[in-house]
Amino acid sequence: MSKLLLVGLEISKGDFVDEKSGRTVAYDSLKIHCLTDLPIDKGVGKKYVSMKIKNSANMEKYRSFDLPC
Repeated sequence: MSKLLLVGLEISKGDFVDEKSGRTVAYDSLKIHCLTDLPIDKGVGKKYVSMKIKNSANMEKYRSFDLPC
């Protein structure tokens, strides 16, 4: 099992216009930036991974973390 090293958190919130429908679409998420170990059979060292979770308000849960952690 790999461990994740949390290196950053990024709020992504705003609107964009869908080109096909012409409608305005809102988005709101928190992007989590991490480093994880490469599988032993594929390489040596770490690789970058990112994940998104809904609702940028989740930043408040993690704001006090001393990064990287």
